[in-house]
Amino acid sequence: MAPDPTAVATLGVLLLASGRGRWSLLVVPVLWCAISGATLLAMKAPDFWILPWRHCFAVALAIRQKQALRRTAKTRSPPPKTLTAFPGLGSC
Repeated sequence: MAPDPTAVATLGVLLLASGRGRWSLLVVPVLWCAISGATLLAMKAPDFWILPWRHCFAVALAIRQKQALRRTAKTRSPPPKTLTAFPGLGSC
């Protein structure tokens, strides 16, 4: 009944998600926002720019999150060695 708010909410949920599948799922709401914005532009609605702006903002945030994850993965130090009660036996 309300596809535009659903697309925007889906963008928000996908920004909270992680993993590789997020990028393939991001395509559908982004396309819907673009199509809806084009429809509103054709109808000469004064607020036609809101949905395309939201999807551009969501994609920019997703790209920024991915870059931040890459940066932290590069600077992350290896896990510390665990101490065992019996050094000759290794960890149990």
